[in-house]
Amino acid sequence: MGYVLEKISLQDQKKIFSDISHDERNVRNLQRRGGHFANKPNLNWAINREDNSYLFLAPKVDIKSRRHDYYFFFKGFTYQVRLQSRISEQVEVNRYPSDVDKTILESELIRAFEVYGFWGRGPDLENGLTVTLKEV
Repeated sequence: MGYVLEKISLQDQKKIFSDISHDERNVRNLQRRGGHFANKPNLNWAINREDNSYLFLAPKVDIKSRRHDYYFFFKGFTYQVRLQSRISEQVEVNRYPSDVDKTILESELIRAFEVYGFWGRGPDLENGLTVTLKEV
């Protein structure tokens, strides 16, 4: 089936909070400024329901920053993914579990971003987005 672009429903929000409950920093980021989901009622995600993997735009913690952060949930771990600009197309992942296969992670990120795009509107409205994993 692969990734599909969908609106994040109330039930999906509960799933996301459940999935990231082990990471207090991510939970706090989603709850800032009245709640990430409350401020973006039409927020989309690219989700692969078969693999329980998804990607969505993370809250902007530093409002002045030009970078864009995303959350990517893959194989039971929430990755913070950073894209410096739409032009750079290189994503940075700030931390990995020790046993992660970075080749598989990069492949999944590419598949998710192909569906999600930069803003979460999908390739038809954004002319697609090709990303590569940058070693940090």
